Amino acid sequence: MLLHDINFKFPIKVDEKIFATVDPNITVVSVIGKTNLTNQLPPKVACINDYFQRSVICYDEQKQTEESTIEGYYCPRKKILFLYSVSVYDTNTLDGLFNKLEENLSEKGFLYCFSSLKDLATRHLLFLFLVSHIVVVTNPSSNFDLNNIQLFKTLENVRLKVQSSVAEVLKTVPGLPKVTYKFFNYHHHTNSLFAIPSNQEFVFFPAPHKDQFSFLLDLLNETLEICPSDPPEFREFLDQHVQLAQTKGFSDNVGRHAGPSPFVVPPASVWFEAAFKLFDLFTNEHPEESNKGFQLLRSLLDVEGQFSESRCSKVLPLALAAYQENLPPHYSSQQHETKKSHAKTLLSGHGRGPAVARFISRLDAECDRIWRNGRRMCEAPSLSGNPCIQPVHRASDEPSAEPSTKLPILPHVSGVRYVSA
Repeated sequence: MLLHDINFKFPIKVDEKIFATVDPNITVVSVIGKTNLTNQLPPKVACINDYFQRSVICYDEQKQTEESTIEGYYCPRKKILFLYSVSVYDTNTLDGLFNKLEENLSEKGFLYCFSSLKDLATRHLLFLFLVSHIVVVTNPSSNFDLNNIQLFKTLENVRLKVQSSVAEVLKTVPGLPKVTYKFFNYHHHTNSLFAIPSNQEFVFFPAPHKDQFSFLLDLLNETLEICPSDPPEFREFLDQHVQLAQTKGFSDNVGRHAGPSPFVVPPASVWFEAAFKLFDLFTNEHPEESNKGFQLLRSLLDVEGQFSESRCSKVLPLALAAYQENLPPHYSSQQHETKKSHAKTLLSGHGRGPAVARFISRLDAECDRIWRNGRRMCEAPSLSGNPCIQPVHRASDEPSAEPSTKLPILPHVSGVRYVSA
């Protein structure tokens, strides 16, 4: 597949023949951020279009039916690969997923569904931080979203847990410079998720989009100005960082004893092979150390779920005790269902959050196990319709539905006595 002039979805299958003759060293720029419903075009897409000063990405929100995706655009002339995330952090994407998830929402609740969606979206964000030279964070307004600070802290904590797994994956990529994966464990500056440029501008405020009336009004005002200023362009803002990455590279160690700062602009073929393997590590389950990092991610993101899990874990033994309270040695299925219903009511009343449904299923299975493990009553009806009160058994003259070694041979006893005067 050709990489230029298309809006591709990552990961894509890239034909090796593409880089057989020309394998340029590419600079990877990722655009992340949140989108509100008032934006006709998501700021992440608008940034890329503004950079090229034409519409290179045609965004159709009607097609955004997946939970979280990474899409991109490659410019062979500038040797820049743009990546951007489309996820539940975008309000319009979350709104479009409601109809798709309506059944799960009614059964399991919003917290359960949203925590799973947010987990995948955050994995994609961490992936973008690891494979990008430059990360652009967009905001729908001029106010910085303080929730990003907590999000970056979460990404940093998880990154430290998965860095050894990432290094092992990168070792399997042929042609990748050793320093690229070695600094994950040994480089001084890897204690930070990202670095802010020390000498370049790193905050950009785009000029507001104006309608025809506003344009004419500004034109009238400019006639009264002596030195009208041109609005800032995003292309000029980003180019200073891209050119630095393609020439000198970034040196973010600015301390007194700063060591060498390894910075690699990899060939396109090497980058894509490494990115594919990392994407598989971050999106598929692996029985490795990386799972510890993703378990940490889940616990950090799903605070409500962790509280629900803890609360229900404390209530479950109380519900089981309520089920077993004042039970005879053997009891009927009707009494079993009555006691089980009482225990479920207790768990539902004192449990909280999305874990209640799962713990009710555990309670149901545990109550059934207790009843079937030697507490069942025979309940075979007598000629007068009274049930047998013996433990479940079989009579000597009737076959058993279960293996005969498990059931004792006993006579049926209803326990009803008729007294006549």
